Amino acid sequence: MAAKQSRQVCTLKPDVCERLVKEYLSPVDFTCDVYKDDDYEVVVAHYLKFLCAVAEQTTRLNPTVVAVAVVRAFALKYGVAKMFSEAMAHAFSYCWSKGQKAVSGAKLSKPVLSVLQAFNLDDVEQPAKAPRLSIKGLSSSSVGTAATGAATDAASIDDDEELLSLI
Repeated sequence: MAAKQSRQVCTLKPDVCERLVKEYLSPVDFTCDVYKDDDYEVVVAHYLKFLCAVAEQTTRLNPTVVAVAVVRAFALKYGVAKMFSEAMAHAFSYCWSKGQKAVSGAKLSKPVLSVLQAFNLDDVEQPAKAPRLSIKGLSSSSVGTAATGAATDAASIDDDEELLSLI
């Protein structure tokens, strides 16, 4: 049975989040309703500086941490802070998922690309990839003879043993 992959956790401390909220947001940001937009590209573009600053700290944004920071910083009602923080968490997750799907980054919008570039990926635990089979130079006939033990090339025997161990 394969080991269960650990889930990314929000490593953003509440006091750091509160500092980022005070530095990159203003009370006007909560009255303009941009965070309520269904298009995450619009949300990311409008709150780009905040999302980039958060991306430098963590790879997962916990809405509760942001909501508490917003309530402390601007004395807003918790309901408004919760809606805002959930929108930020979704926009942040949107950027991360776009980056995971992108091959070259050429088709990403500039705001999403900016957030992705802000991620500190040295601290992120990358999932282990499945081993790739290297069957270079083996034809179907040599694979058949190697399986019966008739092959004499040491490299092809190693490749065949690797292949058989995966079956």
